[in-house]
Amino acid sequence: MMDGSHEDTLREIVGRLREALHDSSTPASALPSISSKLAEFDERMRMAEESGSLFDVNDDVTEVAEDVGASIV
Repeated sequence: MMDGSHEDTLREIVGRLREALHDSSTPASALPSISSKLAEFDERMRMAEESGSLFDVNDDVTEVAEDVGASIV
């Protein structure tokens, strides 16, 4: 089962993209980008619903490398 907050966020994004795609005031130049993002988020939703999780089952989401951090250059 997907986490409710992540599922809600993905559904909201998909809904807003669909609205923008069908809004007559959306510039034609924005339509390819909106369509691409809509397809991307639709795919994410489909995959998450099929797998029951937004995360890959094999991912260790708690793993942290010791050398992770910001570097000042």
